[in-house]
Amino acid sequence: MNKIIKNTILCSFIYILLGMNIANVYADDTNKVLVKGDGFTITKMDLDAENSLLSPQFQTTEDQIINAILRNRLFALEAKKKWNDPLINKKIEIMTEKYYGLLYNDKIEKSIQISDDVLKSYYIANPEEFIIEAEYNLNLLMVKHKVVCEKIKKDIDSGVKDFAKSVQEDSLDEETKEKEGSMGWMTEGRIPKEMWNYIAPLEKGQVSEPFMYGDNWFLVQVVDKKKGGEKDFEAAKAMIREKLIQKEYMKKLDEEFERLKKEYNVSVN
Repeated sequence: MNKIIKNTILCSFIYILLGMNIANVYADDTNKVLVKGDGFTITKMDLDAENSLLSPQFQTTEDQIINAILRNRLFALEAKKKWNDPLINKKIEIMTEKYYGLLYNDKIEKSIQISDDVLKSYYIANPEEFIIEAEYNLNLLMVKHKVVCEKIKKDIDSGVKDFAKSVQEDSLDEETKEKEGSMGWMTEGRIPKEMWNYIAPLEKGQVSEPFMYGDNWFLVQVVDKKKGGEKDFEAAKAMIREKLIQKEYMKKLDEEFERLKKEYNVSVN
């Protein structure tokens, strides 16, 4: 046997031994006992499992987690002694099944891949989904009579009073009066058509002509505007991907459900 072959075999054997040792170290680590009591232990594997269930944003220490595991373990042991109820046992079984079901659902979802070409095709085929409506930051003033509304508009136009002061002194709309008339940001779709006809021509800072809506008279001021447009493909990709994955996910769930019913010879009485 030449030297190269000998060295290759020797290296391979060393790698195998190293792999076995690493696996054994990991196994030993996961089985390391952190807490023990009569009839139970809490291991490093218990700690790792509990950690995997916590949100990344959840701030806690290892001691706090171990203490939480210990509390649950002791309470569970005591509960088993006090309640040997078939219904409780069935509920626990169902909860375990649900958890395994969630793991399987997650596996199915993670198997779904949507290519950029598919995303692009959807984007092109559904342009109406990616329209960005113009937004208007509006102030509102409401009074009961036309003549009052016209007088307020004249005072605002001539600089006698600004819109905010007019709202504080004259507006009957209690909800917006406390905020100097502010209605916040609104898209065209959220604005009543009767109002929109008076708002649409206005530029930033302008006040509408008096108009009647319902039983009252109104003035609306455009504080600011954001132009509408179309969301570009790059900005829309994540939303499209999520939508298509969800659609494909539901389809795969149904298909897998039907497949498993056949595999397990399911019959419903």
